[in-house]
Amino acid sequence: MKLNFRTENIEVSGETYAVNIPEGEIYVAAVYNDVQAAKTIYINFSDVLKEKLSLTQVEFILNYQANYIEYQRRKNPNLVELDKSNIEFLKQRIKSIGRSLSKDEILEIFHAESFYLKLINVID
Repeated sequence: MKLNFRTENIEVSGETYAVNIPEGEIYVAAVYNDVQAAKTIYINFSDVLKEKLSLTQVEFILNYQANYIEYQRRKNPNLVELDKSNIEFLKQRIKSIGRSLSKDEILEIFHAESFYLKLINVID
């Protein structure tokens, strides 16, 4: 999938990154839009991950993670996201969409999500 974008430098957790931002996107503070998030995440993937996943599959993975967090937080309010059990859960769910990803590839998805979270002012 070819998305047009512009590049901006943004700071996330004290590090500066050149982030690709899909053309025409307007980010609203504290409003998480699944489709917008998936586009922003996808456009910041490595070429290898872009070959492995479609935009729709990224949306599925974000949904799996949101459901995991919601369920786990009910059981444990001090949940640590992206720990070993979270990664294993995602690996299994991702198989249901016909893909197999490594731990590093899963972490790349959520590293790219941090750019989106910064753009909507949810993280510093």
